[in-house]
Amino acid sequence: MFTLPKHLCPEPLPHGTGSRIFKAIRGGAQCLRLQQHHLLIAAPHAQSNKEIILSFRLQTRWQASDTPEGEFSRDHHITFGSGQTIEASSAPEYKGNPAMVNPEESLLAALSSCHMLTFLAIAHLKRLPVKSYEDCASAELGKRDSGKLAVTYMQLNPTVEFMDGVEVSRDTLEKMHEKAHANCFIANSLDCEVEIRF
Repeated sequence: MFTLPKHLCPEPLPHGTGSRIFKAIRGGAQCLRLQQHHLLIAAPHAQSNKEIILSFRLQTRWQASDTPEGEFSRDHHITFGSGQTIEASSAPEYKGNPAMVNPEESLLAALSSCHMLTFLAIAHLKRLPVKSYEDCASAELGKRDSGKLAVTYMQLNPTVEFMDGVEVSRDTLEKMHEKAHANCFIANSLDCEVEIRF
């Protein structure tokens, strides 16, 4: 298994680390400033006592490059714990590279992938073998009442094909998607409207 260099990605501090904790309310989120340069930002509804099941790490790298005066490059690299590296940037509308993945697409991909994997697990447990699954997902960037920009709406459009001879009613399919959404780790981490069309 690929391991990120520890000098670049140190182990995260345990929750609550720091002799002094300063609290402030900023844009509806509760910010906890820990000792030295560690900052924990939690949503108002976040649980303070959480059971940690798994942890994940990645490395984001950006390097200055030649750009017109007054500008900076948005291009960067993200290396995941598996060792896979992708090229990323901001959305073209925010002076990013259209040939690279942007954060909003990454968030949408995380939701789409998580919903699919949860759905497949449910289908497997129900002994309803799936032949193929395809999702054409979309997301919208909007402005909240606070005036802050955020991904405010995400839509999944999954098309599921079951193996020959497997009959699944519309009602059963709806319940499977509902259960997949309710148990999707990413969906449970989001604070935006999610619509599933199938």
